[in-house]
Amino acid sequence: MEQGKHLIFPLLLVFVSVVAAFSDETTAIGTILANPNSFHLKTVNMRGTAMKIRAIDPAEKPNYLGRRVFCPGAFSLTLDDGTGALEVKFLGDCDAPTTIEKRPIPVSEGDSVLIQARIQAPSIIHGGVGSRPTNIYGEEQDTVFAVANAIRPAR
Repeated sequence: MEQGKHLIFPLLLVFVSVVAAFSDETTAIGTILANPNSFHLKTVNMRGTAMKIRAIDPAEKPNYLGRRVFCPGAFSLTLDDGTGALEVKFLGDCDAPTTIEKRPIPVSEGDSVLIQARIQAPSIIHGGVGSRPTNIYGEEQDTVFAVANAIRPAR
């Protein structure tokens, strides 16, 4: 009986972790697009269909302030959930050694996916050179997009 008491806590912890992982509350893309500033830099879960998938070459934006912007395996997609569509960028694996070999993209056109991502609203702080404004991150981005932390098939 004493052994059973020691197993209860680890089993309960595993059960709670599994339930939490599969009870992801999702945010509708239409809600994000209606008020992007209220979601700026917040992490949300979104569910939808992957479309317009494109590999991103890390050489596209090789460096910003001494750091790589995109790493091997980076890609973008448009996520559509029926209430709206949003560009989602996966930065790649920056811990991996730099390599020129291409990596497979873990999602295909038309897949139903669940994505955890941080929302990036258009920058309201601008600087610029001449008449060409750029935002403080050095990237001209005038639309809402998301930077993904994780992706998995939707059930």
